[in-house]
Order: sequence, then structure tokens, then C-alpha cells
Amino acid sequence: MACDSTKVGLAIFSFNRPEHLKILYETIHDLKLENQYCFHLFNDGPKTSITPEIQLVHELTDKFAVLVENFEVFRRTENFGLANSIQSGLDLVFAIHGKAIILEDDIIPSKVFFDAMEYYLNNQELNSLIGSVTGANTTRFPLFERRDFLTSKRHSSWGWATWADRWNSIDWKYVDHEFLEDKPVIRKVKRVSPDLVGYAELQATGKIDSWATGMNIDFIKRELLCIVPKKNLINNIGFDGSGTHGTISKRKNLIADSNKRIQINIEFTMEVGQSKYYNFLVRKSNSLMRDFPIGSIVRVALRIRESALRNRRLKF
Repeated sequence: MACDSTKVGLAIFSFNRPEHLKILYETIHDLKLENQYCFHLFNDGPKTSITPEIQLVHELTDKFAVLVENFEVFRRTENFGLANSIQSGLDLVFAIHGKAIILEDDIIPSKVFFDAMEYYLNNQELNSLIGSVTGANTTRFPLFERRDFLTSKRHSSWGWATWADRWNSIDWKYVDHEFLEDKPVIRKVKRVSPDLVGYAELQATGKIDSWATGMNIDFIKRELLCIVPKKNLINNIGFDGSGTHGTISKRKNLIADSNKRIQINIEFTMEVGQSKYYNFLVRKSNSLMRDFPIGSIVRVALRIRESALRNRRLKF
């Protein structure tokens, strides 16, 4: 069924996790959103042959599609991989829509998540400083921060939204082939989120398959900001070892601060707040400073000890 281009696009990406996808589809159904968006449902293809898990993903998608008014199902016959699946998928979405919301199968949204995405997609579209909006808060706001939304120099892919012009302007060739030789931009990225340089190196050697790293680097290079909520508006249920990059993590799943059926007290405002201290906290949480002061002191002590031992060996 052809999608209505006047509606906001809602892209959902899945591969081989039917348990996660079932929760996501049921959540959208519970929130009665089937007719609100044009759904683009992406099922990535098998690496070798179709497994029972992939077959269940197909069946769940077909059942969900029956419930919605506008949809397109993209069922890959071969495995695109995470990065290629999302990059090529969003190219298709933004060829139709001027703005879209993006969910992977382990991101479970609350009602206020969709309210926030729509509000800022509509009210910040002409703000050339804004690159994306997210429903995930991975770094706590400063203790006495009263605003419910701030801008971050780092962008989150855990339930997010953007506009066609921002997405279509990403220079993937630069990120893949030129970034690691561009020292001024590397320094710029490190001032925002030092871990992205390491991820870019892993991407270049084929050790990870990440599209979000490239988007972040491009947006940071262009100085585009991400609108971030004070309270989590999504649940991330993917830290169970089931995903492409997933490992069983000691870290707890990112839990939304509201049940999907409860409206939490959060205020949307036209003026998007900025906080230098918040961006410092973002940098700290994505660098070796994240465990400061204890971890940093231990690392310095180990380096001093290693240097002393090296000098001692040289004397002999």
C-alpha cells in the first residue's frame, strides 16, 4: 500500500528478534497510533537461510501491517547488515517524507515520546541549528536544571527523529574515507564525545557495523544539535545479548520514566535550552573521564608505575 507523503513517516527496523518486535508492535497498537503515521516496516534478510526467528519477524510484521492505514513493507532477500539497512532504508523514507521518526526493534516508546517527536519536528524544522530529536536520555541533566529539554552536541539513535534535509545532507563518503585523516575535525569530535573516534576506527576496520557513528560525526562537523529530554521517553530492552552488537550487559536496560499508558509531567517549549555543563557531562560520560575521579586516578597511577618500571629496566 502506498504511503501518504503528507504524514510523518515512522520507520521500524528489525532482523531476527521476534520477542522484541512483538513488544514494540503491541505498544504501538495499545497507543492507538496505527492511523497516525505512514509506517515503513523494514525486515532485514537472512545471512544464509531464513531461520525460525526471521520467519516469526515476517509473520509479526504482516499481522501488524493489516492493522495500519498507510504502510510499506521492505523485506530484504539478503542480509544488508545494520548500517546499510538503516542508511538505505532511511534514504527511501526521506524520498517520500519531509520528516520521520525512527525506531529499532529493541526501542519501546511511551506515548509522550511520540508527542515530543511530533512537537519538535513541527516546531524546530526551520531551526538550522537542530539536527535531530531523541527520546533517550543517557546522561543525567545537571542537578538543578529545571528545563525539560536541552540540546546536546551528541546525537542518540535510541528512538529519534529528524528531517529529510538533515539526513540527505550527511556526507557518508567523508565519514568513511576522510575523517580519520582530518585532525582538526577529530579534535572537534573529541571535544564533544571522544569515543566516536574509536568507533570510527573500528568501523574502518570492519569490526563494527555502525551508521550512528557516521551520523554523529557528520552532525558534529556541521555543528548540528540534538534535542534531548530530561526524562527518558523510551525503554531500551536490547541489552540482553540478542542484537547485532549486543552483549549481555551489567548495565540495566534504559527504562522510560513513565509507563506507556501514563502521561508524565513534561513541558514542550519552543525555546530549546542550552547548557555548557550538560555538554561537559555528555563528554565525560563518553570518554575515559566517565568514572572520574576513581578510575582516572587509578589509570594515572598505573601509567606512573609503568613508566617507573620502564625507566628502571633501561638502567639495567
